[in-house]
Amino acid sequence: MGLSLRQLARVADINAATLVNVEKGNGCTPRIEQKLSKALEVAHGALWHPVPQRLRRELNRKQDCRWLFVDQDEGKRYFEMHHLADEADFRRDPEEIQDEKERLRLGRNGLSSGFLFVTSALLTEYDIASGLLECYGRVHSPARAAKISTHYCLRGDLRLSFAEETIVLETGDSLALECRDEHWVEPLHPVGQHDLPPLMTYAAISPLPPL
Repeated sequence: MGLSLRQLARVADINAATLVNVEKGNGCTPRIEQKLSKALEVAHGALWHPVPQRLRRELNRKQDCRWLFVDQDEGKRYFEMHHLADEADFRRDPEEIQDEKERLRLGRNGLSSGFLFVTSALLTEYDIASGLLECYGRVHSPARAAKISTHYCLRGDLRLSFAEETIVLETGDSLALECRDEHWVEPLHPVGQHDLPPLMTYAAISPLPPL
């Protein structure tokens, strides 16, 4: 994800020594796992999945890409409200939100700040986080190590804030930048009951340590 151990410890609000212990494969408490999952923006339990193979190219077929809750806590509340599964089986990409009507219902009623359609890839030298963002409310992104990102506004108007600078993107506008700081994006205007949410493509590229 492009974070150093010190940065990850700060974002996750855990002790650096604890993080080193986890990295060595010694496990951790459920509370520490929850904090790390949120900081790394992965589903609960995904920390223990095998690391994907790093390739020179990665093809994402449309049937393999899915919409997911941009905010993990919002996804958990959705699971709890609909009794979809136990916490151990929680997923940020439930089948229900693959339907645009359900995403519209949740976003327009303030039950989700947004959804991501993920097309990310892990290459030999770079971690690429990319996809589409349907934005209904303010979406935060934590500080990262050296990262280059691009954003293109496909629909609607968006407000982006980086450090002390705020930028407005209108339909058709694009933005490319080097970003290390925490930042956020939100609709310039509230999304009404009959409005479509702003839609933005994004791609963030972070260098990886050598294999």
